[in-house]
Amino acid sequence: MHSDKKNIVLVTSYLSVPGGYEKAMISTANLLSRKGWSVSLLILDQNPATWYPVDPEVKKVQLPLNFGISSAGNPLSRKIRFLQDLRSFRKILTSLRPDYLVCSEYHFAVSAVLCGAGKFTRIFSWEHHHFKTQHRNTFWNYLFRYAYKKLDAVICLNPDEQHYYLSLNKQAVLIPNFVEPSPAGRIVKSSPVSTTILSVTRFNRIKGADLLMETAKIVLKQRPGTKWKVIGYGEQEADFLAFIRNEGLGEQLIFQPADKTDLTEVYREAGLFVMTSRNECFPLVLLEALSNGLPCISFDCDTGPRHIIQQDYNGLLTEKENPRLLAAAILSLQDNPEKRSEMAAHAFISSAAFAPDRVYLRWEELFHRFQ
Repeated sequence: MHSDKKNIVLVTSYLSVPGGYEKAMISTANLLSRKGWSVSLLILDQNPATWYPVDPEVKKVQLPLNFGISSAGNPLSRKIRFLQDLRSFRKILTSLRPDYLVCSEYHFAVSAVLCGAGKFTRIFSWEHHHFKTQHRNTFWNYLFRYAYKKLDAVICLNPDEQHYYLSLNKQAVLIPNFVEPSPAGRIVKSSPVSTTILSVTRFNRIKGADLLMETAKIVLKQRPGTKWKVIGYGEQEADFLAFIRNEGLGEQLIFQPADKTDLTEVYREAGLFVMTSRNECFPLVLLEALSNGLPCISFDCDTGPRHIIQQDYNGLLTEKENPRLLAAAILSLQDNPEKRSEMAAHAFISSAAFAPDRVYLRWEELFHRFQ
């Protein structure tokens, strides 16, 4: 345990929805607090609510800043807002006086550098989004490349992201997400192994809502007895529900709202976990599935799943954005209960690499490096 109570401020956008980013931010704040650090969550959003529980020792501070990244106004008014928010950001950081400032969005990290926070704290960016999905205009791209060279470190979730950010900052370090141990440990599922499919997702293009529907149509038409439960929320939720109705899959493709913080029982009732994302960085849902003994099947997108799923050991990776091949992989495991049972055991074993205490050591090493 850390003894001198150094102060860490995690700068975050909204935390009011049940997503992986939100869970990673809150879980990490709670973990660092439990290890003896003084931790604050600085929420730069209009909504101060948090979906996942925050430990009482973690301080929550809210200030609505957007640094001019808004559809409102015009280029001049947005630049004025940018400068105003820089001053407000410096003021709140001066009052919090962090020893370490961890910024979870690129514009937070850029603004921390530009407002002069480096004079009294160490500034880190924490990259939760796949770098190819980061779309910046000319103004922000210039500031991004300027400021990232001045950061004390860039925290990356997987080796491919680390390789990219090393071109901007030689202190790009690797700290993956972690998963809390399953409360009851591993439960060996009775034979035959369940063929129920589970997906936990956000209904949008990046998460591949359309690809999930295409894959489900292939699998469920060929396996009328199979059930596929999808837990999620998002802007394409209505499209998903319409698809279920139009395809007559109401008895097989089961929608469950994302209204619970603990999905342990849902994971335990399933036999396979399927992810259809176009892009990921280090998806927590895969870690949660593994920790509950679920083999995982996913598209082999540019980064993310390939750093968690070990091919033919704890799951399967297929060509990205190809529902036909993904469906074939699902059907192949459904037809092979022995292989599924073996992968289930391996899934639980491999999740140990992402235990909280193991990942915490990387955070501790990073902070100690910059004492």
